[in-house]
Amino acid sequence: MLYIKNLCKSYHHQLVLDNINVSAKSGEIIGLVGVNGSGKTTLMKCIANLTKDYTGDIECEGKVAFSIESPTFYKHLTTKNNLEIFRSLSNDNKKNHINIVLDKVGLHNVEKKKVSELSLGMKQKLAIARMLLTDNAIILLDEPFNGLDYITKVQIRDIILNLKNEGKIVIVSSHILEELGEICDSIWYLNDGKLRSHINLHDSKRLYTIKTIYVEEIDENIIQHFGLKQYESSNGYITYKMEIETSKVADTLKALIDNGFKIIEYFDSTNNILDILLDKENANGN
Repeated sequence: MLYIKNLCKSYHHQLVLDNINVSAKSGEIIGLVGVNGSGKTTLMKCIANLTKDYTGDIECEGKVAFSIESPTFYKHLTTKNNLEIFRSLSNDNKKNHINIVLDKVGLHNVEKKKVSELSLGMKQKLAIARMLLTDNAIILLDEPFNGLDYITKVQIRDIILNLKNEGKIVIVSSHILEELGEICDSIWYLNDGKLRSHINLHDSKRLYTIKTIYVEEIDENIIQHFGLKQYESSNGYITYKMEIETSKVADTLKALIDNGFKIIEYFDSTNNILDILLDKENANGN
């Protein structure tokens, strides 16, 4: 488990993290999102104990491993040589451990390559491999998908999912929200140093996108009654967003149709993180 209580951090009298209270459990992937300067990297540094002059409490059940900002290695040495150095620093005496770790991240075929010859995606995998040399309960990954091609993104995503299956807590900071929507169990949304939202992507109440044909006679009161939020309107169609309990989807759609809505499409868009964040920002703005 990871517990963060009343966490505050300032730089030069500027409050960067403002009373963060959140927790995570084993086998959970957390997506840490927010615009530049929202406090994501600072929060990771506090969890990793790279930054110590904060107030509040951070309780980690188990060791923490991290790759924050740009991962660095000995460029003139090979992939395997780098891991051998880090293994010696961690007092890991398992002779075959490096081979197992390289295989886990898909780098077994480049173990003799110098780091200077590796692609960006391979370096990201090597950063994860370095963390796997020790038994860590919490893994922090800062922008692991940045600058990667589609195939490598899928490979990194699968590695992260495997870490979850091993019972690790994985916290992933990323601007690529589509990737987070596919793998995360929950989202921590930071803005101006505050935790604006803690979104459970497995909640039974789901966010549905509902596309309808424009009907002039539908009363605005009916729209408000169902909690529909207009998302866009074009070419004679209106798209709404609506929160619905999973068990009530069929009944809700029937009720909408009975009240004059001409529904032509609907789908669960809960994992479309950008839409959720925009919706919450609009709600806060109102």
